[in-house]
Amino acid sequence: MIEFSGLKLINTFMKIPFGFKENRLWFVTDVSNGAKCNCTCPKCDAPLQAKNNPNNIKIPHFAHLAHADCSYSGMTDVHLMAQQILLEHQSRRTPEFRDTPSLLLKDGGRIYGNEVIIPPAWIEAQATVLEYSWKGFQIDVAFPIGDKQLLMEIAVTYFIEPEKRRAVVKGDVAMIEIDLSGILSKDLFDKEAFTAKVLSPGELAVWINNPKGNALVKKGRKLLEPQQLHQNSLITKEEEKRAQKEQRKVEKELERKKRIAE
Repeated sequence: MIEFSGLKLINTFMKIPFGFKENRLWFVTDVSNGAKCNCTCPKCDAPLQAKNNPNNIKIPHFAHLAHADCSYSGMTDVHLMAQQILLEHQSRRTPEFRDTPSLLLKDGGRIYGNEVIIPPAWIEAQATVLEYSWKGFQIDVAFPIGDKQLLMEIAVTYFIEPEKRRAVVKGDVAMIEIDLSGILSKDLFDKEAFTAKVLSPGELAVWINNPKGNALVKKGRKLLEPQQLHQNSLITKEEEKRAQKEQRKVEKELERKKRIAE
């Protein structure tokens, strides 16, 4: 089942945040004002005008040059602009990794080790690959880093499919998901704000799989095994005591009934 986000603001654009020309998307502040922007609508391909006059109190935006029967929503373009930013910058900030190793006890309880924390870090890619093909899946962005790679999914309306998630975890490949489903409309018209959310999204990005973190958590579980063995041994002894107590109780009851019968 594919999860559908609660994105609402992008579905009801009254203004267009991005213009298209030269085979890429543009922020309105990066092009000439008015029809000189030479941009077209990413949805209907009609000519646009840039409304980025610094004296205008309205948020800079694109609008159709003439009336157009266009159902522009912007969701696809948010995804494409995020990919474009990652391609151009070749770097980004990874989210924090947090997990606590634990082992299950035979009575259903758990024991816990020290929390594993890997702080956020800026990474530089040797190259950036968009729409990367991996094990039969299409990945939004791939960052080759040395002999490894970081895969990235960008969630605007749809989040990572369960099948893809399972394959990534099974293959122990590094992957993060950048959640832009709840991005505010005002951030789409602000190049710096939008870029910051893509490259350094803080809580907007989560680890789908972190091999280094997984290895540390696995090591933490290994360290807990002697404690688990000891705790399970104590639990077993307590269970045996209870069982013996219950057995004596049953035997006494049988003996009582036997005496009554005599």
